Amino acid sequence: MTACTPGADHAARRAWSRIDAVLQRPCSYRHPAGRIRRIETHISVIYLAGRFAYKIKKPVDLGFVDFTDVPARQHDCNEEVRLNRRVA
Repeated sequence: MTACTPGADHAARRAWSRIDAVLQRPCSYRHPAGRIRRIETHISVIYLAGRFAYKIKKPVDLGFVDFTDVPARQHDCNEEVRLNRRVA
């Protein structure tokens, strides 16, 4: 688990809020996105934008999963793509 100071945690939440706000705007995408549909789970947020879906891992530590640092989220995303590629 990564040690985190209260100030760093607050900064991470602010950064996440900015990313979330941007991804909810259709003009943020290079393709026709139409109305953005946002679906939130305990680990991720999915943005349905036109023909595409974008999934972002949230910076959370739920005990059974610790995504508080970027390398952990990146590793999990890479594994998810690798596993899902077979059925895509």
